[in-house]
Amino acid sequence: EVTTFLPNLDLPVEYAQPLRVEDLLTHSSGFDERTVGMAYRDLAHPPALTDYLRHEMPRQVAPAGLLYSYSNYNYAVAGALVAACRDAGRDRSARRRD
Repeated sequence: EVTTFLPNLDLPVEYAQPLRVEDLLTHSSGFDERTVGMAYRDLAHPPALTDYLRHEMPRQVAPAGLLYSYSNYNYAVAGALVAACRDAGRDRSARRRD
């Protein structure tokens, strides 16, 4: 379940069906897609990915896994998930060396 690995993102999961990585990668998360406001204009000072995801969070309009709807947001969340897992692994390996 994606929300387990990204607790600070506070994804708007509105249905009982858990949001899985598979749902993000197959565009079946149930998140509404919008295009206005998705681009960031200040390339010299982009926000952190999780800050951007919190600010641009769409509503979940269908249960995860039910419908296909292309979503750039899905892949951005998947990127945040990879980063969180990478950072968690780095923390664990640092503790093992001590």
